[in-house]
Amino acid sequence: MDRRRFVGLLGVASVAGLGGCLAELVPVDGGEERSRPVGLVVRSYFEEQRTVDVNVDDADSETEYNEEFTLLPGDVARRKGLFEAGTYQVSAGVNDDMWQTAKWQMGDCRRDDIHIEAGDEGIRITSTCHD
Repeated sequence: MDRRRFVGLLGVASVAGLGGCLAELVPVDGGEERSRPVGLVVRSYFEEQRTVDVNVDDADSETEYNEEFTLLPGDVARRKGLFEAGTYQVSAGVNDDMWQTAKWQMGDCRRDDIHIEAGDEGIRITSTCHD
């Protein structure tokens, strides 16, 4: 994806205010798949290899996830089933130059993914619902 399209995506996220990422948590007893339905996707739009630092704090427990993703241009890193349904504060950063933080409830869907997209113009954090 070229830089102009990425900037357009950043504009959509800022206009929407990440409001589409809010969902009411609905407890469902569905076995292991439902107990850990939240995954993580990190994508790089940089023109060179960069490291994206990701920190996810579970507000409902003392669980914390930290990982550094070293990605080439266009790379995508996926982690499935990392978290249980709940409220999360997600922070992503590249060096000390740019940071983005978002907080919302997840778990209303069969599977949710937290998406972090980083490029020269900034960092975007959103989520998707897979029913």
